[in-house]
Amino acid sequence: MNDIMVIHFLSKDQNIKYDIRCLADNTIAEVEEKFYQYYNKLRNTNNILLFGNKIILRFKKVRENNIHNGDTILIKSQ
Repeated sequence: MNDIMVIHFLSKDQNIKYDIRCLADNTIAEVEEKFYQYYNKLRNTNNILLFGNKIILRFKKVRENNIHNGDTILIKSQ
């Protein structure tokens, strides 16, 4: 239970706000899949995930992207 963390997803226009529980050892792709299960319509867009003005590498783990409990990931749709 102590390993569970919450990451906040936020769209650039702030219309989308969603929290996802995950582990630091999950890949960003796994976390992103949980997000798309709730916001399925965004699967049809090309989305860039940003943290600290840097593009997040989807196939690296949450911890490898230096994301911690309570951090916010910005979703930029193209």
